[in-house]
Amino acid sequence: MDRWAELADDPSYTFKNTWRYFKQTTSFTAPNGRSDNIRTPYNESAFDDFGEPLQVSYPRYAMPFSHWVRRAMTAIGIQEVEDFNSGSLMGHQFCSMTIRPTDESRSSSEAAFLQPPQNLDTLSIYEKTLAKRILFDWGNRARGA
Repeated sequence: MDRWAELADDPSYTFKNTWRYFKQTTSFTAPNGRSDNIRTPYNESAFDDFGEPLQVSYPRYAMPFSHWVRRAMTAIGIQEVEDFNSGSLMGHQFCSMTIRPTDESRSSSEAAFLQPPQNLDTLSIYEKTLAKRILFDWGNRARGA
């Protein structure tokens, strides 16, 4: 993100300035019932308590090959890190994934942000209309105009 801000000559794109938006768009579920073969640290504060709609969690099981990669990374001096969601990509880890924690099915950005809402009863669309203000609720979500 910082490189993007530098190339665009726009400091609003820095990681520091965009991280709060990332946190608000993801719904994190801490790993529960994980197999002993996938213990890894994670930083729950990298996510907002009221974030949505993209589901983020950890799988319950890791492929055996993943453990060999973990050992190899450590052997060549690449240390395990708490997570990749807090701005640093230097290290290795069993990283969080965009999956639903209930059934581990894929939760994609496309489905979370671009698909029509399931409950269209509460959606009103006003074509050729200029919004002069947006009302936000306590969670900073747009709720009206």
